[in-house]
Amino acid sequence: MVGIVQSSYYRIPSLSKKGKKPSEFTYNEPKGLVNQDTVIESIKAILSHEFIDCGYRLMTSYLQRNGYQINHKKRYRIMSGEGLLKLENRIN
Repeated sequence: MVGIVQSSYYRIPSLSKKGKKPSEFTYNEPKGLVNQDTVIESIKAILSHEFIDCGYRLMTSYLQRNGYQINHKKRYRIMSGEGLLKLENRIN
C-alpha cells in the first residue's frame, strides 16, 4: 500500500560507524606487538634528524629499518592525526 518493499519498512538502521575499528597495536620484530604511542615516538624521532624531511610514503623505509611492519593506510592515519605530514607542516 505504501509503495516500498516490506524489508525496507521493517529495517532498523544501525547508529554506529561501519567497518572495523583501526588496530591499536603494530608488530615490531625485536619488541613484538607495540602500542601506537611507541610508533608515534619512533616517527617523531626519525623526523627530528636534521636532514630527514619525508612524508608518509618515504617513512616506510625508515620504519622498516627499525623493524616495524606497518601498511600505508595506518601510517597515513597516524601521521595525519599527529600533524606530521609534510603538507601540514608547510601550511602552518
